Amino acid sequence: MTVDVSDADLLSTLVVILARQKLQSAEIEASYMWGLIDHGFLVGDSRYFLMTFSSAVDRLKAVRKTIENMSLGCRTVSLNYVEL
Repeated sequence: MTVDVSDADLLSTLVVILARQKLQSAEIEASYMWGLIDHGFLVGDSRYFLMTFSSAVDRLKAVRKTIENMSLGCRTVSLNYVEL
């Protein structure tokens, strides 16, 4: 049985997996992999999968930053309301 998975599906799936596993060291691991792997080996599939992993980590960081900004905005609004 063969299943065709698009690039967007793979990235979305990897984001969900990383989020559910609460893999907090994923950013560090991606950085280590980029730094430790000889760039001559990063061709074809190996480069694709490392870039996909890094993209998933970046997407999770962006979501986290958005949530933090939203919660910061809510605190600011509530503090302003109390001061009035």
